This record gives sequence, structure tokens and C-alpha cells, in this order.
Amino acid sequence: MKTNFSMLFYLKKQYTSGTAPIYLRITVDGQRAEVTANRDCEPVRWTSHAGSAIGTKENTRSLNAYLDNPLSEAYEVHELIKVSLGHNFSNHLIKDLKKFG
Repeated sequence: MKTNFSMLFYLKKQYTSGTAPIYLRITVDGQRAEVTANRDCEPVRWTSHAGSAIGTKENTRSLNAYLDNPLSEAYEVHELIKVSLGHNFSNHLIKDLKKFG
């Protein structure tokens, strides 16, 4: 049995002025878990399609590099769970194993 698994960075757009917090949504078989990335971004500098900041300035490159690290670690956790437990895992298990800091 195949498990559907995806991850997406997005902005919490409820904040209308200044920057908005970045969150990571982990979806496993339609069940969602969300964790904060502990970073903010201006909505005009964010591309939701790529899940990253737009631009070439050092702070933008630094933000995107910061986001790449936990994303790759979360995929590693997913592979570890898949190999260890087979298809019986949940997004809450992934969220508990991977803490952003």
C-alpha cells in the first residue's frame, strides 16, 4: 500500500502588516500537520508555488538555505519511518520526530 506524502512551506497570511510567519505543512494520506519554521518573510517576496522567498540578496538566499535544511531532514525522517515501519506512519509521528529550531 502506497502512502501519499507531501511537504509545503507557506505563509500565514492572517498578518496583514509587515512580515508573515513561515510554516511547514506535512500531509500524509490527507491528514495535515503544521509546524513553524521560526522565520518570517514579506508576502511580496514570497512565491507560494516554489515555497520560497524571491530575490538574490544575501538575506533571501540565507532564508531559502535555512528552509532547505529542515525540508531535507524531514524527507530523511520520512524515508527512515517508511523503511522501519512500512506504510504505517502518520504526519504527527513525523512532526514529533522533527523539531524546527
